[in-house]
Amino acid sequence: MVQSPFEISRELLRQRGQRQKLLERLDEKNLARVKRNAPLKKQRRYYSPKANGRGRPAKKPKPPSQEDAARRAQYVAEIVLLDEAIAAAKKGRDAILHWLAMEQELGNDSAPRQRKIARLLTQFGDRKPSPPLLTVWVPDMVYAYLFALRSRQQARVQAFERLPVITLGEQDDEDRERAKLAVLERFCTSRHAESRERLASAAPIICADHDIPAEPPHDATVYRKAWQEAVEEMAAHLTNRFVS
Repeated sequence: MVQSPFEISRELLRQRGQRQKLLERLDEKNLARVKRNAPLKKQRRYYSPKANGRGRPAKKPKPPSQEDAARRAQYVAEIVLLDEAIAAAKKGRDAILHWLAMEQELGNDSAPRQRKIARLLTQFGDRKPSPPLLTVWVPDMVYAYLFALRSRQQARVQAFERLPVITLGEQDDEDRERAKLAVLERFCTSRHAESRERLASAAPIICADHDIPAEPPHDATVYRKAWQEAVEEMAAHLTNRFVS
């Protein structure tokens, strides 16, 4: 079992490099498919039957398979997670285990990300870390937790600058992650989380009053819905984690 911080960092870097190669190989395959499809699309677009009515258009272009799309989503999710884990591992074995446990506790991520978190916990920990105890609602502690979540979310948004956003699904994912970060920014720079009562009264107002991002989202509808969901999830999460 990997134990030392150096061994953990080296193993995370190895896994990250492996996933990057798989992603690049898959993108090369899909790019080759696009190039093969281009002349077929052109032939079908400008096809006209012969005077005798014979002849037929070119074959239909083959779209990327659902399996390839699922694999690409998995590789991207794992690379993003590994980048975050590498940063956490620099603080030591306990830090990476606590970080992974917190990620697992939040549990509102994609299935590939959650599966990878479970595998890393098994690989680096001799047992599953115990869930954190409920904490009294002290504003300083609540805001310290919110700042930690914001740092985590900033890393997830920055991942879209390192990896290509190609599909519509990936564009939607970027909009959702940016909306979550904007929600955390709203909480971190306001007094809405000073008490359970204030949070309960402010959450519906924040839901209806989403921020307008400086960089326009790919899809405003997706961004607005993600904002509302993020506010509701964060309010529920804080209420469950901190007691009066």
